[in-house]
Amino acid sequence: MLSDNRIPGDSLAENYAVASFSDASAGNNKPIQVSGITVFGVDAGNYSPNTSTIALANIMPIGPVVTLTSSKNPIVQGENVSFTAKLAAAGTLSAMPAGTVQFYANGQPLGGPVTLNGAAATFNAGQLPTGSNTVSAVYLGDSNFQSSSASMVQAVQMNVNALNILSIVANGDGTTTVTCQGEPATSYVVQASTALNSPSAWEPFSTNTSGYIDGKWTIIDDMTKHQQRFFRLVKF
Repeated sequence: MLSDNRIPGDSLAENYAVASFSDASAGNNKPIQVSGITVFGVDAGNYSPNTSTIALANIMPIGPVVTLTSSKNPIVQGENVSFTAKLAAAGTLSAMPAGTVQFYANGQPLGGPVTLNGAAATFNAGQLPTGSNTVSAVYLGDSNFQSSSASMVQAVQMNVNALNILSIVANGDGTTTVTCQGEPATSYVVQASTALNSPSAWEPFSTNTSGYIDGKWTIIDDMTKHQQRFFRLVKF
């Protein structure tokens, strides 16, 4: 806002054409060049304004936009994976963040800070535990940019190469729960038969997709209709 030393009661207002910092770097009391100053109003003709002036203002650091991706998701237990954090200045800033990024998995640091290269940082990780791992990348900031972060979920599936019926448990109410395991996130058909040595007697009983992480799934059979029951697994 412009100021003046008008006589009390005079009617006038001020305007300016351009006000700009010399650069976009963060800092306090940075000069602003104001130009194209004019006055208008009923009493404007009684005044002769400066056409330009210098003002002071602060440019505060901002947090860049962080994007975090992995080279493969999901991965299998024991498989390596690379995480890449890319930083971009928000708004119309042309400056690019500098400094380092610290990667974390489930709240624990993955190595030390990684230096940005072209506003990107990559960390190669291995031996993440099976399950859903929360991975984050924290930009530690520089003179122009505040700390900022992003996170993602990296799935690590169990390394299961064989089909297995893990257990067959009577539930005490005439039903039986069958627990199966195969490759994670894969479709299987459970076949059932009352005669183990009669291949032609095997019939589809249930179609299921194995668990995303551990490859497990369960089915329930009503044993009140059978004296005995055999199960086997076939990939869909």
